[in-house]
Amino acid sequence: MANINWEPYEAEIRVLLLDEKKPFLDVRARMIEKYDFNPTLKQYKTKFGKLQNLKAEEWGFVSREVQKRALEGKPWDVYLNNHLVDAKRVKREVKRYAPRFEDPAFVSAVDAVSRERISIRTPLPAFRLPAMALEPGLQVVEDGFAPEMVETELLQRSRSQHPSIVHSNFDPDAVTAEIADDNIVGRGWSEAPPGNASGMPSLSPAEWPYEFTFDFDFSVGEGLVNPSRDPSSRSSPRFSGLTPPVFLKCGISHGDISPRSWSLSRFIDFEEPSLSTRGFQSMLNLPWFQLQALIEQFCWSEGNAAANEIAGFPSGSFTQTLFKRVDVATEQKHRLLSAITTWMPKGQVVGYVSNFTEYLQGLIPERFEGELSWKVQKFFDPSNNTTLQQTFEIVAFLCSNNLLNHEQKKNFVEWTIKQKCLDSLKSFLQISTPTIHSFSESIVKTCISLQDTVILKQLLSWGVKFDNVLTQAFSVRDIDFLKDLLLKVDASCLSGKKGGKLLNQIAATDFLEIAQTLVQNGAEINLKVDLYSPSLHRAARKGNLEMVKFLLNSGANPNLYSEYSPETALGVAVTSRQLEIVSILLDHGAKIEGRIWDDSILDYCSVNNWSMYKVLLTKTGKLEDIHVGTIIHEAKRGPSVLADFLNQHKTQISQHILEKALYESLATDNIPAATALLKNGVNPDGPTLGDPPIMVANLKLCQLLVASGANINVPGLLNKAIEIEDLELLEFLIDKGADLEESGPIALENALIFGNVEAAALLIDGGTDINSPGEVFTSLQAAACSGKLELVKYLMDQGADVNSPASPLKGQTALQAACEVGEVDMVQYLLDNGADVNAPPSLTKGLTALEAAANDYYNKSAETIEPIFRLLLRLGASPKRQDGSPSGILHSLVRKGLLDLIPITVDAGAGVDEMLRGKEGRTPLQLAAEIGDIEAVKTLKECGADVNARPSSRHGRTALQAATCFVQPRIDIVEYLIKNDAHINAPPAVIGGITALQGAAIRGHINIAKFLLDASAEVNAAPAVKDGRTAIEGAAEHGRLDMVQLLLSCGAKGDVVRKTGFKTAIELAEKNEHLVIANLLRAAGK
Repeated sequence: MANINWEPYEAEIRVLLLDEKKPFLDVRARMIEKYDFNPTLKQYKTKFGKLQNLKAEEWGFVSREVQKRALEGKPWDVYLNNHLVDAKRVKREVKRYAPRFEDPAFVSAVDAVSRERISIRTPLPAFRLPAMALEPGLQVVEDGFAPEMVETELLQRSRSQHPSIVHSNFDPDAVTAEIADDNIVGRGWSEAPPGNASGMPSLSPAEWPYEFTFDFDFSVGEGLVNPSRDPSSRSSPRFSGLTPPVFLKCGISHGDISPRSWSLSRFIDFEEPSLSTRGFQSMLNLPWFQLQALIEQFCWSEGNAAANEIAGFPSGSFTQTLFKRVDVATEQKHRLLSAITTWMPKGQVVGYVSNFTEYLQGLIPERFEGELSWKVQKFFDPSNNTTLQQTFEIVAFLCSNNLLNHEQKKNFVEWTIKQKCLDSLKSFLQISTPTIHSFSESIVKTCISLQDTVILKQLLSWGVKFDNVLTQAFSVRDIDFLKDLLLKVDASCLSGKKGGKLLNQIAATDFLEIAQTLVQNGAEINLKVDLYSPSLHRAARKGNLEMVKFLLNSGANPNLYSEYSPETALGVAVTSRQLEIVSILLDHGAKIEGRIWDDSILDYCSVNNWSMYKVLLTKTGKLEDIHVGTIIHEAKRGPSVLADFLNQHKTQISQHILEKALYESLATDNIPAATALLKNGVNPDGPTLGDPPIMVANLKLCQLLVASGANINVPGLLNKAIEIEDLELLEFLIDKGADLEESGPIALENALIFGNVEAAALLIDGGTDINSPGEVFTSLQAAACSGKLELVKYLMDQGADVNSPASPLKGQTALQAACEVGEVDMVQYLLDNGADVNAPPSLTKGLTALEAAANDYYNKSAETIEPIFRLLLRLGASPKRQDGSPSGILHSLVRKGLLDLIPITVDAGAGVDEMLRGKEGRTPLQLAAEIGDIEAVKTLKECGADVNARPSSRHGRTALQAATCFVQPRIDIVEYLIKNDAHINAPPAVIGGITALQGAAIRGHINIAKFLLDASAEVNAAPAVKDGRTAIEGAAEHGRLDMVQLLLSCGAKGDVVRKTGFKTAIELAEKNEHLVIANLLRAAGK
């Protein structure tokens, strides 16, 4: 196999195996036919066999996790390679492997299981389409708001209308400039273009007016900078934090002008400001502009004594480290940007400037026309060696506005380390502005996740604060780092509940010294931390004897239950097989009455750990008690020994204990014990148990049970034989008289869905009615679901009814199923054999044939959908349902980008403003806007869609509201909708709704927010009645620093319903660890 190049075909093979459930034979045949790619069947199974199967230790891991969640009262789904595993199969395997935890080798193997393939998840609602996670005020949520890469069109509009541009009324003719070209100094991202490269004037010192001055004093929690102005001036607009770009880096002499007193009033009309000028003023306070201005001011005064006086800048070696010049090859530059943003280079290197500029203009505001374009051009200039500072600045903006995900931040940190630029990063982090404070917190969290103790220790030595990220920092398993950390954080972080959370983390380690320090500082010992167990539980589970002793001696309660589990520390120690810890816990008063899953501690031990069971009996003085394991132990010695034992203890042994002993014997393949129990009259059907014993038996044990009179007509038994692909067991059950009239159709349905032809043939030959429905499908419908045309033809030859109606619950006719799978040959075959193209759908979550063809449940390609869809339309398939309920056809076409089919579908009768029912109803236009498809938006508008259609009551969006929620800023869609009379201040949906501005604020799309504000969006619009946020609350909750300041500058007041100001916004910011924003809001509320 080493010589086989799987890479070009691996993704498609995985889709065939996992998504389309194709057997290896079919996959191999398709690869040969399509690509002439011809590995052997054995090579396929060796390479991909693990995709659908789990090893014993992996089932052991699943067993442990599932039972833990069950005890916590939480539902579960098991996924293998991101595909759902049948719950019945999971339950069966859980019972099968749970007893094997008695074997230490098995436990070790389970503990070492990789979780890459396996995940245990909370079940999603049963949507046919993928469900979307919701946060209050926003429909689609990704972890850390990491935007997916979505190609954007080049926006065709004039610069004067671009919302990212801060407009000002400069008059180039009113000034003159003297530029000494040989004096120009480039300093990276914050450098302004030399001369008139951007069309902006450059000023000599003699021409600078003095009446409007800027005083820089950046400190978190004290508000943002405000201007001082000559009292004799004409007016006093709120204006702060920006050095005009026309003053920067022009190679002019400094003269006697203080860099702390720059004027703009000569070039901005403050007397009668235009709309764009008002917008300009609202943008000046942005923390991003403050950082730009501060660095520019430093650059301007570099080499001057005044440089050391600039507030917010460190002194000393700052110049040499921050502005260290690093040569980076052009291809490495765009690789770096691809790693830290969602931008992807398109075309030749010469096109990178326009591509990346377009990308940034959606995210970052400009202070003057062409600023970003010029800076990007400078960045990609091969002669530019200021990439480092430019990179720091753009990453700082994205981090401070929570626009990077963890992976992107990690890429940046790793790049910085690889480039040996930590000294420069240190200096950059020492700049004191809100942007850098927020950036610093992000960097610390990222470094913690990397578990790189070298850089973490450096961050500590730099004086970077860890107080707000202690919980994350304690995940670092380096005792020297943790000791240093404890010395440098505030003592209040180590006491009470805060300290208790840290102690809970340390309890699972052998860092006894750290635990002692926490307890000495008042950490709460018996704290129950969220989903975690108390500290004593965690120490016991890890087998940390010294930690257990220390916690018990410090007052840990040995009988404390976990928040979501009935286990005490003793139960944890028992399941972890920690005999010495069990003994110590008992000595400290631990009670034996606790439970492990569904069993008492003693019952569990008697079955799973006989040696520990004997110790517990001795320690507790319960030597005369009889438990399940006791009976199995005697049964293994033979039927006569068991009979004597049962006679001696008649009054202590119940029928339930005997049946449970039989069940456990069968589950562990203990044939001698099972035989002895059956010979002593134990009921083979286990009527006192939840599941009959026969459900866990293999063929040999089934034969034993049936010989003892067990009932084989147990619901699900035939299905079990099919699922485990045991044809001998299936044949045995049929031969022994399994009721095929009752159970046969369900078993046949199951066999056909999974393409098990042999099992299907056995059931049909045994007399199963081919047209009787199973749980959902008839045999033909199930075969159509499998996508196997040969099965469909076989069943048709056996007399299957092509038009059997869909069952009421999620059913499908054969044609509907074939259309949804996307098998055009099967669709044509069924139509040729009389399939009804307009057969009604299932009452619950059903689809017509046309809807099924457009539906993307099986991730069909557009090329697969279109021919089937057009075929059905030609044959008279109607896009309108007979009962008038919404069809969702247009929605499906929008999702797949099949825009050419939209007009003909509308012409055929589809409702262009049809609202889907359900939690997140959308019209097709609202959906198109929400997924950022401008062409679909235009197509639907041309077909008559209403841009102001009301949103659904639950998490609904108007088209404009939906457009502002897209993960990438799509100003083109926003502009198009407003141009077509979309209501800017349309109220939010009642539950989880947003206004357009609230959507932009939550997403952090500052240029869209600016555009909406300039178009009269209401900054203090009321939130949704339930699960709503005002604009500033949404921005604070999601960590959008510059957005928060923009909204403050535009008059945001916070909670406009309860009149509590920024209280809710501060709470949301703190809950999500956006502490710089919380401080900013506190200062604004004073």
